[in-house]
Amino acid sequence: MTRLSGVALALLLLSACSEQCDQVVSADQGWVRKPLPGRSMTAAYMNLSTCGEQIEITGFRSPQYKRVELHETVVTDGVSAMRKVPSIVLSKTDPATLQPGGMHLMLMRPTENFDQNKPIEIVVLLSDGREVALWLPLARARP
Repeated sequence: MTRLSGVALALLLLSACSEQCDQVVSADQGWVRKPLPGRSMTAAYMNLSTCGEQIEITGFRSPQYKRVELHETVVTDGVSAMRKVPSIVLSKTDPATLQPGGMHLMLMRPTENFDQNKPIEIVVLLSDGREVALWLPLARARP
């Protein structure tokens, strides 16, 4: 009985190690700040991770916005400013957090009216040419 249990455990461990990544990039706790009336930009926040080896995210786009840029808030001499970030590198052990006051996506010039119940599509552009679609809910504050 013990030998059979050991074999079953070994098989279980081998199958867990050989599982493949379902999605090269995933996001959790993601949301898009609902734009204020009359405003043409807003921000998106999320935790980005990968279950694979190191990958580089070189950009973002959305069919609902004409421009999407990765920005980082920096404070220099007590003055807060945003600067564009050209890319992010993710690995299994080094995810990225996009949050208010830090790194975040700026979504500029919406292409359509927004419905509070309609998620925003964010397409992640990878350095190897792959693209990954993410869907984030609109909210006034972090859900």
